[in-house]
Amino acid sequence: TVQTAEAIATTLTADLDAEDLEETRFVYVTLGLLDAATDVRALLASVVADQVVGYYDTERDRLVVRDAVLSALRRPGEGEAQMVLVHELVHALQDQHFGLPDEDDDLESDAANAFRGLAEGDATLAMVFRGALRSVGSVPTTSAVRRALLARVATRLGQLETDTLLASFTAPGQTALSEAPTILRTTLVMPYLYGLRFVSRLAATRGDFAAVDGAYRRPPRTTEQGMHPMRYLRREGADALEVPVVPALRDEGWEEVTEDTLGELELGVFLGRGAAPPGRGGVDRAAAVGGCGDRPRGLRRGDAGAALWVTSWDDAGEAREAAEAARAGGTVALLRGRGVLLLAGLSAAEQAAAETALAPVLEALPARAPRGSSPGPRASLGAR
Repeated sequence: TVQTAEAIATTLTADLDAEDLEETRFVYVTLGLLDAATDVRALLASVVADQVVGYYDTERDRLVVRDAVLSALRRPGEGEAQMVLVHELVHALQDQHFGLPDEDDDLESDAANAFRGLAEGDATLAMVFRGALRSVGSVPTTSAVRRALLARVATRLGQLETDTLLASFTAPGQTALSEAPTILRTTLVMPYLYGLRFVSRLAATRGDFAAVDGAYRRPPRTTEQGMHPMRYLRREGADALEVPVVPALRDEGWEEVTEDTLGELELGVFLGRGAAPPGRGGVDRAAAVGGCGDRPRGLRRGDAGAALWVTSWDDAGEAREAAEAARAGGTVALLRGRGVLLLAGLSAAEQAAAETALAPVLEALPARAPRGSSPGPRASLGAR
């Protein structure tokens, strides 16, 4: 299917559930990641119209490309347009062989971002490898040559730092994406980058995609595993965290709105806010490393929002670093061992009540972080 940029934006944003969008907006505003006046649907539409040149629609089993891509394909030697098709055809093959879920799947943010990294990294590596094959020219592309070339390409990509990848993927100048809030830029772009490094690490081991295919049967279950392939290979686990009801807050009129698990990817944005206006902070990747579980709960009272966010870390040192970064951004942080409770939007008395009720959750954490994990859940694939 061929669509204009505007039609692609309309199609992709129309499919977004209004209630889910409002919950996302509410939580991000409460955490200081979005300005309260942000129209999330309109913001996404502008970014999609500017950035998305093709996507695979899992609900309708169709591949969609922008009209400009089709026009470019008619011109001889137009490699970039061919790469778009390669990327999206890989998504179609993923769906055919592994059954990509659609947007109706009830998935938490961390698991969805982790799986999206696998799917986008796989498609991006195939795209880069296709370009490398074209550069070989007259060399016979036997299976041995393909394995050696893929191993070389994958090894090089797997060793690149995130900032290097980010620079190569980011177009110069102002775009709707570059002007978007940090949380949106990060969740849209980073899965391609850490996903590419993740699948490259797997593919480099044998010079084929067999290990990548295997990851669909046992996918990364957290963005920590996706962003740090060795933690995936070691099957580093996560704490199962729960946020109990705080009766004193209910008595004050606070109602629970939503819960989620955001993971290392989004924790990095939260911990990098600093003194910047809402949505305009940086990303503190160093402070977010070592996260071992998180559970934020959004609360609403009239038009006001608050958040209770229980987090756990690999050790007390990592927890202390996270607490300090959170406090630098103006968030109340209670540190207990390798657990940190983050509070936003509450009065001093309400903070004290929340700390009294939730400190036992932190104190009950085992002294050592879990090391093993079960296979991860399937998660939604984002459009690109």
